[in-house]
This record gives sequence, C-alpha cells and structure tokens, in this order.
Amino acid sequence: MMKLFALHDRLDDKEKDFARYHALDIYAIAAATTENEWESALAMRNRHRDHPFVIRAAELAHDYFSQRTSRAMIRLRESQYYRADFQIDEFTSALLELFPRRGQG
Repeated sequence: MMKLFALHDRLDDKEKDFARYHALDIYAIAAATTENEWESALAMRNRHRDHPFVIRAAELAHDYFSQRTSRAMIRLRESQYYRADFQIDEFTSALLELFPRRGQG
C-alpha cells in the first residue's frame, strides 16, 4: 500500500524518474509474495477494508494498474529492469484482488 502512495506522489516527477522505480517495486513485491503472505494480506485487507487509506489505495491501484495503457503500467514497461517475461496479467489480477474497489471483493 505504501508503494502505491509513493507511486502516486512521484508519477509526474522527472527528478524521480516518473515513479518507474515504484511501479517496478510494486510488481517485485507482488511477484515475491508467498502463499502465506498473500493469505495474511487478504485477511488484513478484509479487517481494514473501510479504512480511508485502504479505500484510497484501491482507487490508486485501479487508476494506475487496471489496463495495460494505465500510467503506472506504462512506467513499469519503461523501466530499464522490465523484462518481456514479466507476468503482467497475473500481477494486475493479484493487485486488483488485493485492492478491490468498494463493493467488490
């Protein structure tokens, strides 16, 4: 969640490489998450789903990652560390499951 807010804060910041690093970090964190960590994250999401920060994080996730043409998805692909074998569809699905819009999930 913290990285979503950092991404939002730096998305237009040329000095911070337009948040490419944060977009890549979000992908890397999701890719490295174990099954136990995933289950814990979902449980935490369920406990705190009505908290304003969680609601805002969900809005950011959907605004920036829901389509391949979304701004953070473009920044991710622009990263010098991006590789063609990244599992983008699985990543997007997992991120949006973890941060569903209100009334979903």
